[in-house]
Amino acid sequence: LAGMQKEFAEAEGYVANMSFAVPFKASDELMTSFFETTIRALGGLLSTYALSHRPVFLERATDLGDRLMQAFPTKDDGSSTDMPSH
Repeated sequence: LAGMQKEFAEAEGYVANMSFAVPFKASDELMTSFFETTIRALGGLLSTYALSHRPVFLERATDLGDRLMQAFPTKDDGSSTDMPSH
């Protein structure tokens, strides 16, 4: 994009080696904005995948999306409940 192949390759390497796993204890108060994480991190990864078709961006987006889904309630069998309509 914009002739910045070297910078893109560097960023791709960073994304390939990053992890959304956060080691913490149950007593830790770890909070982040669901909205900001969705639009900036997840949206950025999906946009980059859409433009580049590089699988690493879709893989990281899927990982993050799966982690974000934990914010929504599940049924006793582990399946997702309906998403809110508003």
